[in-house]
Amino acid sequence: MKRFTTILFILITIAMGTSLGAQNSLALDVEVSSDITTSTMWTRDHTYILDGIIFVTNGATLTIEPGTVVRGKPDSETQGSNNPGTLVVARGAKIFADGTPSAPIVFTDMNDDNVPGGAK
Repeated sequence: MKRFTTILFILITIAMGTSLGAQNSLALDVEVSSDITTSTMWTRDHTYILDGIIFVTNGATLTIEPGTVVRGKPDSETQGSNNPGTLVVARGAKIFADGTPSAPIVFTDMNDDNVPGGAK
């Protein structure tokens, strides 16, 4: 039974879009499709996919851990026109994104194959 559970976990992980890479070993994709209106933390064990223009607003704080990858969908993959994956921090809101040389925070697009997990 334990072997079956382990195999099932591996299959579910692969099906959920797990990416293997140097920066994010076993990073799960998290699609962000609505504005951030309460304080939120993004962690390095996930890759965040921006589905359209995402605002940090309402006095919220977005904290991003070192080693986190944030990707934006191209306009052709989002609803509406002129709506590519973008992060906007509105007046009164805050972002804390302190990467390090060994664990940078990377903002890029879905097709960037220079960052692990890109150009799938």
